[in-house]
Amino acid sequence: MPPAASTISIDVDNIYYLILAVTSFFFFLVVFLLIYFIIKYRAKKPGEEGINFHGHMGLEIVWTIVPAVIFIIIAIYSAEILQKIDNVPADAMVINVTGEQFIWHFEYAADGVKSDKIMHVPLNKPIVLNIEAKDVIHSFWVPAFRIKQDALPHEQRETWFQARLTGEFPIRCAELCGPGHSQMLGTVIVETETQFAAWIQEEKEKANAQENALSDSAKRGLDVIQHQGCMGCHTIDGSKLVGPTWLGLYGKTETLDDGSQVKVDEAYILESIRDPNAKVVNAFPAIMPTFGPEKISDDQIKDVLEYIESLGTTKSK
Repeated sequence: MPPAASTISIDVDNIYYLILAVTSFFFFLVVFLLIYFIIKYRAKKPGEEGINFHGHMGLEIVWTIVPAVIFIIIAIYSAEILQKIDNVPADAMVINVTGEQFIWHFEYAADGVKSDKIMHVPLNKPIVLNIEAKDVIHSFWVPAFRIKQDALPHEQRETWFQARLTGEFPIRCAELCGPGHSQMLGTVIVETETQFAAWIQEEKEKANAQENALSDSAKRGLDVIQHQGCMGCHTIDGSKLVGPTWLGLYGKTETLDDGSQVKVDEAYILESIRDPNAKVVNAFPAIMPTFGPEKISDDQIKDVLEYIESLGTTKSK
């Protein structure tokens, strides 16, 4: 079991262990009695008939009442835990979570800070997650927090947690959502209040610097990329997802799946948007959808090119 890193995880683990203990006890009891009766009442002589007997009222009452009492206890305990889960603290911090193939996006409602794949949260602070999907059904799951909530298109779902341990805890998508499902990963970083406040301030300054550094065309390109969900497969920090990273991509020479090479320039990027399966980079799946003029105009592609070029250019050797 992952560590019980949230307050509710302790209650969830307790009821899990209770059910495990009860079911294990009755499993071994039934197996023991089964073996015992097989040995004790086996036919000792060839052709010997078994003993005929009828029901036992007392025994039937016992095996009806005992399970009923156990189920009632578990039901009451479960209801108490569900009530805790449903009662969201009034002072909770709100984070909007959006799932899309194949990445998690986070937006801090109070500060406007945005983050992909990594969610920072302060220790011992209630966190409300407003969860939805941009394309298909996903499921937001943090095993260490014992929370899992489906992410549906055009419908917002809510869950909450309060971290009780600092550290890094994995995020998973628990709903098969396409060929890149296994790579739809993320991380929750739980830190002290001071560390979290410093991170928020750093992200604000970084966002302002990036905004000021981009040309108007690159800003429009970024809007197109975010609207079309391109960052669900491509990253801008050098990490690998379903598709190649855009960091330093422009001007780079890539090896294709047929062994040939191509320079990543304006013509190649345009072709990759209009006909993505024409030239596929080696070690990446050919799953990118086609974006025709009805989805992205030629002018918008120029803006996208401007943004990709702003992420760094690799000089040809």
